[in-house]
Amino acid sequence: MSTPIGNPPFFCRVTGLGISPEQPFYILGVMHHQTELDYPPQVVETIKNCDVLVVEQLLLNDLDTLRRLDGEVTSLLQLKFRNRDIEWLGSQMQKLGYSGENLQTNLSFIESKLTEFQSDSESWSLSLTAEKKDKIQTILKKYGLSLEGLHPFFVAATIAQEKRFCFQERVTTIEISFLKHFAKTGRLSQELEDFTNVSLIIMINTFVNYTLNSVCPVDYEEKMNARLELMESQTQLDTLPYEYLQDYYHRLGKGEIISEDSPATIYRNTQWYTKLGDLIFQNAANPRSTAIVVGAGHVVAPTGILNFLRQMAGLTIEKL
Repeated sequence: MSTPIGNPPFFCRVTGLGISPEQPFYILGVMHHQTELDYPPQVVETIKNCDVLVVEQLLLNDLDTLRRLDGEVTSLLQLKFRNRDIEWLGSQMQKLGYSGENLQTNLSFIESKLTEFQSDSESWSLSLTAEKKDKIQTILKKYGLSLEGLHPFFVAATIAQEKRFCFQERVTTIEISFLKHFAKTGRLSQELEDFTNVSLIIMINTFVNYTLNSVCPVDYEEKMNARLELMESQTQLDTLPYEYLQDYYHRLGKGEIISEDSPATIYRNTQWYTKLGDLIFQNAANPRSTAIVVGAGHVVAPTGILNFLRQMAGLTIEKL
Protein backbone atom coordinates (compact mmCIF):
# COMPACT_ATOMS: atom_id res chain seq x y z
CA MET A 1 0.00 0.00 0.00
CA SER A 2 1.06 3.59 -0.44
CA THR A 3 1.88 5.98 2.37
CA PRO A 4 -1.13 7.28 4.36
CA ILE A 5 -3.17 9.98 2.71
CA GLY A 6 -3.69 13.34 4.37
CA ASN A 7 -7.07 13.99 5.94
CA PRO A 8 -9.41 12.16 3.56
CA PRO A 9 -11.76 14.32 1.49
CA PHE A 10 -14.83 12.74 3.12
CA PHE A 11 -14.09 13.26 6.80
CA CYS A 12 -16.58 15.57 8.53
CA ARG A 13 -17.77 16.51 12.01
CA VAL A 14 -21.46 17.20 12.61
CA THR A 15 -22.85 19.19 15.55
CA GLY A 16 -26.11 20.94 16.40
CA LEU A 17 -29.68 19.75 17.07
CA GLY A 18 -28.55 18.44 20.44
CA ILE A 19 -25.26 17.01 19.13
CA SER A 20 -22.61 18.72 21.25
CA PRO A 21 -19.08 19.61 20.09
CA GLU A 22 -17.77 17.36 22.89
CA GLN A 23 -19.71 14.33 21.58
CA PRO A 24 -20.16 14.97 17.86
CA PHE A 25 -21.03 12.82 14.89
CA TYR A 26 -18.13 11.97 12.60
CA ILE A 27 -18.70 10.90 8.99
CA LEU A 28 -15.93 9.05 7.18
CA GLY A 29 -16.34 8.07 3.53
CA VAL A 30 -14.01 5.22 2.58
CA MET A 31 -12.96 3.14 -0.38
CA HIS A 32 -13.94 -0.37 0.64
CA HIS A 33 -10.57 -1.94 -0.22
CA GLN A 34 -8.55 0.42 2.00
CA THR A 35 -6.96 -0.47 5.33
CA GLU A 36 -6.04 1.54 8.41
CA LEU A 37 -2.60 2.14 6.90
CA ASP A 38 -4.17 4.28 4.18
CA TYR A 39 -5.41 6.86 6.70
CA PRO A 40 -3.63 9.26 9.05
CA PRO A 41 -3.36 7.83 12.60
CA GLN A 42 -5.37 10.77 13.99
CA VAL A 43 -8.33 9.93 11.74
CA VAL A 44 -8.27 6.25 12.74
CA GLU A 45 -7.97 7.12 16.44
CA THR A 46 -10.81 9.65 16.25
CA ILE A 47 -13.13 6.95 14.90
CA LYS A 48 -11.92 4.33 17.39
CA ASN A 49 -12.46 6.69 20.32
CA CYS A 50 -16.16 7.21 19.51
CA ASP A 51 -18.87 5.61 21.63
CA VAL A 52 -20.87 4.23 18.68
CA LEU A 53 -19.85 2.91 15.26
CA VAL A 54 -22.35 2.89 12.38
CA VAL A 55 -21.54 0.98 9.16
CA GLU A 56 -23.47 -0.07 6.07
CA GLN A 57 -23.91 -3.67 7.29
CA LEU A 58 -22.68 -5.42 10.43
CA LEU A 59 -22.05 -8.68 8.57
CA LEU A 60 -19.06 -7.19 6.77
CA ASN A 61 -16.64 -9.35 8.80
CA ASP A 62 -18.72 -12.56 8.80
CA LEU A 63 -17.76 -13.91 5.39
CA ASP A 64 -19.24 -17.40 5.84
CA THR A 65 -22.66 -15.94 6.68
CA LEU A 66 -22.39 -13.52 3.77
CA ARG A 67 -21.69 -16.41 1.40
CA ARG A 68 -24.71 -18.32 2.70
CA LEU A 69 -26.99 -15.30 2.34
CA ASP A 70 -25.66 -14.57 -1.13
CA GLY A 71 -26.45 -18.16 -2.08
CA GLU A 72 -30.01 -17.75 -0.81
CA VAL A 73 -30.46 -14.53 -2.81
CA THR A 74 -29.03 -16.13 -5.96
CA SER A 75 -31.32 -19.16 -5.57
CA LEU A 76 -34.35 -16.89 -5.15
CA LEU A 77 -33.50 -14.82 -8.22
CA GLN A 78 -32.74 -17.90 -10.29
CA LEU A 79 -36.15 -19.36 -9.38
CA LYS A 80 -37.95 -16.11 -10.16
CA PHE A 81 -36.17 -15.62 -13.48
CA ARG A 82 -36.64 -19.23 -14.60
CA ASN A 83 -40.37 -18.87 -13.91
CA ARG A 84 -40.33 -15.52 -15.74
CA ASP A 85 -42.03 -13.90 -12.74
CA ILE A 86 -42.34 -10.53 -14.44
CA GLU A 87 -44.84 -9.16 -11.89
CA TRP A 88 -42.39 -9.77 -9.04
CA LEU A 89 -39.51 -8.32 -11.05
CA GLY A 90 -41.63 -5.25 -11.81
CA SER A 91 -42.32 -4.67 -8.11
CA GLN A 92 -38.60 -4.86 -7.36
CA MET A 93 -37.76 -2.48 -10.23
CA GLN A 94 -40.29 0.03 -8.89
CA LYS A 95 -38.29 0.13 -5.67
CA LEU A 96 -35.30 1.12 -7.76
CA GLY A 97 -37.10 4.07 -9.33
CA TYR A 98 -38.48 2.59 -12.55
CA SER A 99 -42.06 3.66 -13.15
CA GLY A 100 -44.85 4.28 -15.67
CA GLU A 101 -44.35 3.73 -19.36
CA ASN A 102 -40.61 3.33 -18.89
CA LEU A 103 -41.20 0.43 -16.48
CA GLN A 104 -43.64 -1.35 -18.81
CA THR A 105 -41.37 -0.96 -21.83
CA ASN A 106 -38.40 -2.31 -19.91
CA LEU A 107 -40.37 -5.23 -18.48
CA SER A 108 -41.61 -6.23 -21.94
CA PHE A 109 -38.04 -6.25 -23.22
CA ILE A 110 -36.78 -8.17 -20.19
CA GLU A 111 -39.55 -10.77 -20.55
CA SER A 112 -38.45 -11.47 -24.11
CA LYS A 113 -34.84 -11.82 -22.97
CA LEU A 114 -35.77 -14.15 -20.10
CA THR A 115 -36.97 -16.76 -22.59
CA GLU A 116 -33.58 -16.60 -24.27
CA PHE A 117 -31.79 -16.73 -20.93
CA GLN A 118 -33.84 -19.69 -19.71
CA SER A 119 -33.05 -21.88 -22.71
CA ASP A 120 -29.42 -20.82 -22.59
CA SER A 121 -29.06 -21.70 -18.90
CA GLU A 122 -29.77 -25.34 -19.74
CA SER A 123 -27.04 -25.64 -22.36
CA TRP A 124 -24.18 -23.24 -21.76
CA SER A 125 -22.36 -25.36 -19.15
CA LEU A 126 -22.01 -28.21 -21.66
CA SER A 127 -19.29 -26.20 -23.37
CA LEU A 128 -17.14 -26.03 -20.20
CA THR A 129 -14.12 -28.27 -19.82
CA ALA A 130 -14.20 -30.76 -16.94
CA GLU A 131 -11.39 -28.84 -15.20
CA LYS A 132 -13.16 -25.50 -15.43
CA LYS A 133 -16.45 -27.04 -14.34
CA ASP A 134 -14.79 -28.52 -11.24
CA LYS A 135 -13.30 -25.15 -10.31
CA ILE A 136 -16.66 -23.41 -10.67
CA GLN A 137 -18.42 -26.13 -8.67
CA THR A 138 -15.92 -25.66 -5.85
CA ILE A 139 -16.75 -21.95 -5.64
CA LEU A 140 -20.51 -22.46 -5.93
CA LYS A 141 -20.47 -25.08 -3.19
CA LYS A 142 -19.40 -22.42 -0.69
CA TYR A 143 -22.69 -20.64 -1.42
CA GLY A 144 -24.83 -23.77 -1.29
CA LEU A 145 -25.32 -23.56 -5.07
CA SER A 146 -25.00 -26.06 -7.90
CA LEU A 147 -23.95 -25.45 -11.49
CA GLU A 148 -26.94 -27.39 -12.81
CA GLY A 149 -29.55 -24.99 -14.19
CA LEU A 150 -27.64 -21.91 -13.05
CA HIS A 151 -27.45 -19.17 -15.64
CA PRO A 152 -24.01 -17.69 -16.54
CA PHE A 153 -25.16 -14.35 -15.07
CA PHE A 154 -25.48 -15.88 -11.60
CA VAL A 155 -22.24 -17.82 -11.94
CA ALA A 156 -20.36 -14.69 -13.00
CA ALA A 157 -21.87 -12.69 -10.13
CA THR A 158 -21.00 -15.42 -7.61
CA ILE A 159 -17.40 -15.67 -8.79
CA ALA A 160 -17.06 -11.88 -8.63
CA GLN A 161 -18.36 -11.94 -5.05
CA GLU A 162 -15.99 -14.77 -4.12
CA LYS A 163 -13.08 -12.76 -5.50
CA ARG A 164 -14.01 -9.95 -3.12
CA PHE A 165 -14.32 -12.36 -0.18
CA CYS A 166 -10.91 -13.88 -0.96
CA PHE A 167 -9.44 -10.39 -0.78
CA GLN A 168 -11.20 -9.69 2.54
CA GLU A 169 -9.91 -12.96 4.00
CA ARG A 170 -6.33 -11.84 3.40
CA VAL A 171 -6.66 -8.09 3.98
CA THR A 172 -8.34 -6.46 6.98
CA THR A 173 -10.20 -3.55 5.43
CA ILE A 174 -10.73 -0.40 7.45
CA GLU A 175 -14.42 -1.13 8.12
CA ILE A 176 -13.67 -4.63 9.39
CA SER A 177 -10.84 -3.25 11.51
CA PHE A 178 -13.22 -0.76 13.15
CA LEU A 179 -15.88 -3.44 13.73
CA LYS A 180 -13.36 -5.73 15.42
CA HIS A 181 -12.06 -2.89 17.59
CA PHE A 182 -15.53 -1.90 18.78
CA ALA A 183 -16.42 -5.54 19.50
CA LYS A 184 -13.19 -6.05 21.44
CA THR A 185 -13.75 -2.93 23.55
CA GLY A 186 -17.41 -3.73 24.21
CA ARG A 187 -18.82 -0.67 22.46
CA LEU A 188 -21.90 -0.44 20.26
CA SER A 189 -21.91 -1.08 16.51
CA GLN A 190 -25.01 -0.47 14.39
CA GLU A 191 -25.93 -0.94 10.73
CA LEU A 192 -27.82 1.22 8.27
CA GLU A 193 -29.31 -1.63 6.27
CA ASP A 194 -29.98 -5.36 6.13
CA PHE A 195 -27.48 -7.22 3.96
CA THR A 196 -29.96 -9.66 2.40
CA ASN A 197 -32.20 -6.87 1.11
CA VAL A 198 -29.22 -4.93 -0.23
CA SER A 199 -27.80 -8.00 -1.98
CA LEU A 200 -31.17 -8.61 -3.63
CA ILE A 201 -31.48 -5.00 -4.80
CA ILE A 202 -27.93 -4.89 -6.19
CA MET A 203 -28.34 -8.19 -8.05
CA ILE A 204 -31.65 -7.05 -9.58
CA ASN A 205 -30.18 -3.68 -10.53
CA THR A 206 -27.21 -5.41 -12.20
CA PHE A 207 -29.47 -7.86 -14.03
CA VAL A 208 -31.80 -5.11 -15.24
CA ASN A 209 -28.94 -2.90 -16.43
CA TYR A 210 -27.22 -5.72 -18.31
CA THR A 211 -30.48 -6.83 -19.87
CA LEU A 212 -31.50 -3.35 -20.98
CA ASN A 213 -28.09 -3.00 -22.61
CA SER A 214 -28.94 -6.12 -24.64
CA VAL A 215 -26.07 -8.14 -23.23
CA CYS A 216 -26.62 -11.71 -24.40
CA PRO A 217 -25.92 -14.90 -22.39
CA VAL A 218 -22.69 -15.48 -24.29
CA ASP A 219 -21.37 -12.19 -22.90
CA TYR A 220 -22.18 -13.38 -19.39
CA GLU A 221 -20.21 -16.55 -20.04
CA GLU A 222 -17.24 -14.50 -21.23
CA LYS A 223 -17.44 -12.38 -18.08
CA MET A 224 -17.64 -15.54 -15.99
CA ASN A 225 -14.54 -16.94 -17.69
CA ALA A 226 -12.64 -13.68 -17.16
CA ARG A 227 -13.56 -13.61 -13.47
CA LEU A 228 -12.58 -17.24 -13.03
CA GLU A 229 -9.17 -16.49 -14.54
CA LEU A 230 -8.80 -13.56 -12.15
CA MET A 231 -9.71 -15.84 -9.23
CA GLU A 232 -6.89 -18.16 -10.25
CA SER A 233 -4.34 -15.34 -10.38
CA GLN A 234 -3.18 -14.52 -6.85
CA THR A 235 -0.91 -11.77 -8.16
CA GLN A 236 -3.72 -9.96 -9.92
CA LEU A 237 -6.02 -10.38 -6.95
CA ASP A 238 -3.51 -8.84 -4.53
CA THR A 239 -2.51 -5.99 -6.83
CA LEU A 240 -5.33 -3.50 -7.02
CA PRO A 241 -5.15 -0.38 -9.21
CA TYR A 242 -4.43 1.50 -6.01
CA GLU A 243 -2.97 4.76 -7.31
CA TYR A 244 -5.82 5.17 -9.78
CA LEU A 245 -8.44 4.58 -7.09
CA GLN A 246 -6.69 6.94 -4.70
CA ASP A 247 -6.63 9.66 -7.35
CA TYR A 248 -10.32 9.05 -8.12
CA TYR A 249 -11.11 9.25 -4.41
CA HIS A 250 -9.49 12.68 -4.04
CA ARG A 251 -10.93 14.07 -7.28
CA LEU A 252 -14.37 12.97 -6.13
CA GLY A 253 -13.81 14.78 -2.84
CA LYS A 254 -12.76 17.97 -4.60
CA GLY A 255 -15.86 17.96 -6.76
CA GLU A 256 -13.83 17.36 -9.94
CA ILE A 257 -15.85 14.19 -10.53
CA ILE A 258 -19.60 14.07 -10.01
CA SER A 259 -20.83 10.95 -8.23
CA GLU A 260 -23.89 9.89 -10.19
CA ASP A 261 -26.58 7.96 -8.35
CA SER A 262 -27.56 4.60 -9.82
CA PRO A 263 -31.10 3.38 -9.09
CA ALA A 264 -29.68 0.96 -6.50
CA THR A 265 -27.65 3.73 -4.83
CA ILE A 266 -30.66 6.05 -4.70
CA TYR A 267 -32.75 3.31 -3.13
CA ARG A 268 -30.11 2.47 -0.52
CA ASN A 269 -29.31 6.08 0.37
CA THR A 270 -32.91 7.11 0.81
CA GLN A 271 -33.58 4.02 2.94
CA TRP A 272 -30.89 5.30 5.31
CA TYR A 273 -32.57 8.66 5.96
CA THR A 274 -34.91 7.41 8.68
CA LYS A 275 -32.07 5.61 10.44
CA LEU A 276 -29.83 8.69 10.30
CA GLY A 277 -32.61 10.91 11.65
CA ASP A 278 -33.21 8.47 14.50
CA LEU A 279 -29.50 8.45 15.36
CA ILE A 280 -29.45 12.26 15.58
CA PHE A 281 -32.47 12.50 17.86
CA GLN A 282 -31.30 9.56 19.99
CA ASN A 283 -28.03 11.38 20.46
CA ALA A 284 -29.84 14.49 21.70
CA ALA A 285 -31.56 12.38 24.36
CA ASN A 286 -28.50 10.27 25.19
CA PRO A 287 -25.33 12.10 24.05
CA ARG A 288 -22.71 9.75 22.58
CA SER A 289 -19.99 10.43 20.06
CA THR A 290 -20.88 8.54 16.89
CA ALA A 291 -18.79 7.52 13.88
CA ILE A 292 -20.57 6.80 10.60
CA VAL A 293 -18.25 4.90 8.24
CA VAL A 294 -19.62 4.14 4.76
CA GLY A 295 -18.49 4.08 1.14
CA ALA A 296 -17.39 7.50 -0.08
CA GLY A 297 -19.97 7.54 -2.87
CA HIS A 298 -22.75 7.33 -0.28
CA VAL A 299 -21.40 10.46 1.39
CA VAL A 300 -21.16 12.85 -1.57
CA ALA A 301 -23.75 11.46 -4.00
CA PRO A 302 -26.74 13.75 -4.75
CA THR A 303 -28.90 11.58 -2.51
CA GLY A 304 -26.03 10.93 -0.08
CA ILE A 305 -25.57 11.52 3.62
CA LEU A 306 -24.16 15.05 3.42
CA ASN A 307 -27.00 16.42 1.28
CA PHE A 308 -29.54 14.79 3.59
CA LEU A 309 -27.94 16.35 6.69
CA ARG A 310 -27.63 19.77 5.00
CA GLN A 311 -31.42 19.84 4.74
CA MET A 312 -31.79 19.53 8.53
CA ALA A 313 -31.91 23.08 9.90
CA GLY A 314 -29.71 23.50 12.94
CA LEU A 315 -26.92 21.10 11.99
CA THR A 316 -23.37 22.32 11.38
CA ILE A 317 -21.17 20.23 9.07
CA GLU A 318 -17.44 20.86 9.32
CA LYS A 319 -15.01 19.28 6.87
CA LEU A 320 -11.90 18.12 8.74
